[in-house]
Amino acid sequence: MSAQPQPLIGRFAQIAEPLAKKGVPTTVVRPNSKKAFLPDFPTTATTDLDQIYVWDTQYPDHNGACVARAEDGGCWFWELDSADVAKRIKGETGHDIYNDADMKTFKVRSRPGRGHFYFRHNKASMALGNISQTFVKGQDWSARTNREYVVAPNSLHPETGLPYQAMDWNAPILEAPQWLIDWLLSQKIQKAEGKKEVPRNERGKIGHGNIHGWMLREAGKMRNIGLTQEEIEQALLRKVHEECEPPIDENKVRQMAKSICIYPMGEDKSLAMTQGPEPLTVPEGVVPIAEEIEADPIPPFDVSVVNGIYKKFVDVATRGTTMAPQFVYAIAKTVVGARMAGKVKFENLDVEPRFYAALIGETGSGKGESWRRVLQILNCESQIGNVAGLKIINSADSGAGIRDAFFEPPESAPMLMYIDEVESFGNKAAATRNPAIMDMLIELADSTSISRVKAAKKVKAMKTKNYARL
Repeated sequence: MSAQPQPLIGRFAQIAEPLAKKGVPTTVVRPNSKKAFLPDFPTTATTDLDQIYVWDTQYPDHNGACVARAEDGGCWFWELDSADVAKRIKGETGHDIYNDADMKTFKVRSRPGRGHFYFRHNKASMALGNISQTFVKGQDWSARTNREYVVAPNSLHPETGLPYQAMDWNAPILEAPQWLIDWLLSQKIQKAEGKKEVPRNERGKIGHGNIHGWMLREAGKMRNIGLTQEEIEQALLRKVHEECEPPIDENKVRQMAKSICIYPMGEDKSLAMTQGPEPLTVPEGVVPIAEEIEADPIPPFDVSVVNGIYKKFVDVATRGTTMAPQFVYAIAKTVVGARMAGKVKFENLDVEPRFYAALIGETGSGKGESWRRVLQILNCESQIGNVAGLKIINSADSGAGIRDAFFEPPESAPMLMYIDEVESFGNKAAATRNPAIMDMLIELADSTSISRVKAAKKVKAMKTKNYARL
């Protein structure tokens, strides 16, 4: 069936359509992440535009991923995680991976000095096989040749928020030169070597280039002796803090504990998992982690409650999209609540109105995109002055930062703060990280008084204000 022209409503279609025209199969990735999640995505990834448009209506604000397949006409990807790789190749082979004629293949930059080279398969590359970053010299590149993927161009990077950038959309996808394949093979470390003592720095800590592989093997050992996910998480967190170079990303430690537990107890799969953050193929008979107990359905949202100024917000923010209106509606009510702060009183009560909203929905339902669209409205570039009448914090990393923001001009403006993931915010507030951030929120939940201490000419000066409204 031929593909019918479709409006490109969501980000996913805009990502996948040009890749399909280049013969690169794509699948859907969760928004602001690198996680593919569709069942058997290595097989179902497609270049079929009809299927791409169907996924676009279901997941309009999602990222995309390009899937490697070791077959005639298939693609594979060479991922570089350091600019040192190009220098090393130049010194060892004399080749310039960015300027040699046989390397003028399609390329995507993820961050400066990092990115993906796209190649078309031949017999040599299919024989190459997947090469994990854990088992190469320098641990700064990987080869993804079959049933593995890289994040697609125009997807948003989960750390920088910037799009993965295609360097030249008109560039062809070439076969890799034999000299490159020979060099890749020469850089492999045998798995037996990978089990040797992990390198440590002068302080005896495992550096960030080696943490993932070490942590994976430790988690595999724990699962092999029969530990549960909770037990692995607790033990792994302790070991990582003791053995590894800070800062430690505890979310990655927890994700490792979760991922290793898709394997039955007593079955050490640590070496099979060395690819990195991508989802794993679930063994036969193992229930996928994401499978949840069936619950009562959430009743449909009553759109009749969206009226007045709230309807204007919703209409502007959702125009031309398939986003659910309830998320924009909740955000709009929070904005109006913040604008009322200090101006509206309850009769016979000595309290001020507060408004908090929590957006609850499946991943990809448009919660984050709803906020980003409302934020664009509030921060319109053509406006003169602070028309919104608010100070906006788009993320919160410390209690001190929130406190200081109230003393920045305009000092009397109420604060509107957005927290992307409650779970990650809870991690920031852990006892080992920054518990003051939670204390700060509790303090401002029922008070408008806030103080900060600043050093001034060898003495500490305290400033207090009584109209700190969050």
